[in-house]
Amino acid sequence: MKKIVNVIVENDGYLIKNNRDDGSFTRVMPQGIQRIPCIPFYHSAWLVMGSILKPAVTDFVDVINSQYGKIKSLSGMIAYPADALPADVRMIEQTLEYAGFKELKLVSKTSLLKVEGHSNYIAISASERLVVLEWYRDGIPTESRYYNKMSVGRKRLLSDIEKIQKRQTGSDLKVYVFDGCSELAGLYNVGELVDENRALKLLVKTGYEQYKIKKIPQVNWNEDKLPVVPDVKENPALEDKNEHKIESALPDAQEENGATDSGMGEDVAVVCVPETLAKKDINDSEDTSLEDDKELEARLAMDINKVEDDFDEWAYKQAIGEEE
Repeated sequence: MKKIVNVIVENDGYLIKNNRDDGSFTRVMPQGIQRIPCIPFYHSAWLVMGSILKPAVTDFVDVINSQYGKIKSLSGMIAYPADALPADVRMIEQTLEYAGFKELKLVSKTSLLKVEGHSNYIAISASERLVVLEWYRDGIPTESRYYNKMSVGRKRLLSDIEKIQKRQTGSDLKVYVFDGCSELAGLYNVGELVDENRALKLLVKTGYEQYKIKKIPQVNWNEDKLPVVPDVKENPALEDKNEHKIESALPDAQEENGATDSGMGEDVAVVCVPETLAKKDINDSEDTSLEDDKELEARLAMDINKVEDDFDEWAYKQAIGEEE
């Protein structure tokens, strides 16, 4: 049977499920990288033409080797943040390919509920850059709202959730809040909390499906004990308290005019998936594993050389005054 390593890419590093049945995990933040405000940590491994890529994955590889055996013989099941653009996903993929995984499969963290049979729901999550609200229909995020963390608060999110719920026909839309950083602390009682332990359990089950393992091993660790949070509707006095929580995590929120003093402009972008594309299962991706290390090294060298060539051309134009 394939040995699968389950990893969630969080704001503060890689969450690696330990090779035990107790649901424990190890959090690894790459060492020797320069953290840039509002930029995901995995970008930093590619600074300086990718020269720090190797030290950036050393601790990650050491943890996996110590628990699972040599990483080159292992398959990776990776969950990435909801705000990851295709370029971000490719960056995560190439970083972990470089780390040495035999093969990889990647899915969005907020899509993991599909393995429990949930196909229509609203997911809220937060990353280094944004707060993200997604409307899943038939297992696909057909509408995504990306909020400026400096200008969105609880009232705005609740308003947008209500608008989406009114557009849903046939049944009520359940809301899931994916834990991961303090920005969402004031929203834990808006919907059902998906904490890190539960997300890992979902990822384990998703890995069995993605790698087409017919005999699914039992996930034995105890059921998640989600924190009991009073419902705002039952306790109106709690609403102001929770409003303070999210506003303090997202400073200088100005919901009335939707702008901030920082000059960042529009505070939300809405992206909708065309119905023809929504019918495709985004998790049915092609196998991107590489046959051997030499092919991976050659591909990475080409990427790095391309970046160097582009930089050299830009520097030359700067020197002769062709570009400002």
